[in-house]
Amino acid sequence: MQKFKPDNFKRSVYLAVGVFAVVVALIKGVYGPGETQTIELNRPGEQVQQVDKEGFKLIHATVTRVPDGDTVYIKTSNGREERVRLLGIDAPEGKMPYGNKSRDNLYRMLKMNGFKAEVAYREKDQYGRLVGKLMTDGNDLNYAQVRDGYAWVYTPYVKDMMSSDRMVYRDAESAARREKLGLWQDPNPERPWEWRRAHPRAN
Repeated sequence: MQKFKPDNFKRSVYLAVGVFAVVVALIKGVYGPGETQTIELNRPGEQVQQVDKEGFKLIHATVTRVPDGDTVYIKTSNGREERVRLLGIDAPEGKMPYGNKSRDNLYRMLKMNGFKAEVAYREKDQYGRLVGKLMTDGNDLNYAQVRDGYAWVYTPYVKDMMSSDRMVYRDAESAARREKLGLWQDPNPERPWEWRRAHPRAN
């Protein structure tokens, strides 16, 4: 039976400490002081191929303005300007609590991709807006707004969403509620559709 040698034990300890130090140094080198990992926007199962499969049209554009958390203005590749309403979600209005934070969250995600975006839509609504899914490099920003706690799933329009999105969006809202993210820090946040009914002139 081999006898225990203190020197061998010391070597093992030093080796473990050295490995740990290297790992820490690598992490600091990648992220830098005070930095964190890049925010992951992709959601499970997100596939741009859904667009053709479910009858959506896809256009590539540059986002020129973000007035609130569920609306953007875009310029298409042929120079046409369009207003886009994000399908299946409803964000706080600008004058509501969390309205500015919701807008800022959407703006930040768009900025990460240089404001280049894709819009998957079927048709325009009665106000002449494109109603669809806003994506950056395949990342679903409608979903991200719900996931981050800055928008509700807009029940009246769930039927118009891609079939694979419906339950995923609902699950994201439930998770945001549980974790008290964004507007869910308020135990009873006012719903934007109720706010609009109470403030018709502000719409």
